[in-house]
Amino acid sequence: MLKSRLRAIIRKTKRGNAYSDGSLNNAITVFTDDLLQFISIEILEDMPDSTLYSTYLAWETMAIKHQDPAQRIKHIRKGMKIILMPSLVEVEDEPAASTNIVSLFSK
Repeated sequence: MLKSRLRAIIRKTKRGNAYSDGSLNNAITVFTDDLLQFISIEILEDMPDSTLYSTYLAWETMAIKHQDPAQRIKHIRKGMKIILMPSLVEVEDEPAASTNIVSLFSK
C-alpha cells in the first residue's frame, strides 16, 4: 500500500515523469527499506502526502550522495529529527485519558 501510494504521489509531480518504471520502483523499495529500520510502517502510512513526498526527496538527495548502504543509513540516522506536535483534530478511536499532565510528571 505504502509503495503504490508513494509511486502515485511521485508520478503526479513534474519530476515524476523523469523516472523509468524500474528506477522508480527500485528507489521506492530502497527508501522504504531504509526508513523501516528507524520508524514503523504505520507512521509512514499515516503521513500526509506532502510530508511523505518531502521525506522521500530528502532521502533521495542523501542516497545520491551516499550510495553505500551503511553510509546512507549512518547519514539518515544523523539527519533524523523527531517533532511531536499536539493534535489539532481529536482522534475518535482512542478513549479519553483518565490521567492529567501533572500526574505524568509527578512520579
